[in-house]
Amino acid sequence: MRLLLAAAVAACAAPALAAPPPHDDYYDSYSDPYSDPAVADLPSPEAIEDAGRAVDRAMGALMNVRIGELAEAVDPGRDPRRRDETLGDIASRDDPYFEQRMRGTVAGATAGMGVMMERLAVLAPVLRETMRDVERRVEDATRDLPGREHD
Repeated sequence: MRLLLAAAVAACAAPALAAPPPHDDYYDSYSDPYSDPAVADLPSPEAIEDAGRAVDRAMGALMNVRIGELAEAVDPGRDPRRRDETLGDIASRDDPYFEQRMRGTVAGATAGMGVMMERLAVLAPVLRETMRDVERRVEDATRDLPGREHD
């Protein structure tokens, strides 16, 4: 799960850091981090919350899928009174708190992703300017080296 979240953050960060700023005054982005075009494509905290609610509903629907008959087909000696069992019934048989833990995991991942996107929105313009500064410094430091073509 952490690897999936890290991959999502990396995928979102790449275009944010590569995009050029609209002007040199990157400090304007501190007032509203999402106003910077470098982070315009990042999902907003509201979009992340909406996605979290959608995942929660999908997980709830999945837990209501009746699989008792399928389990009986695989195991003909299975108790026929369990034909109406759902995936949630089976998952929570040994864990009465399964549904709460599952929903808590979704809520925690949603909140964590929202925090990461907010931090990335603030950090992206600063990182971009830092990279531009490094590029200028390297250019200045190597300008007079022998064999270097001058622009």
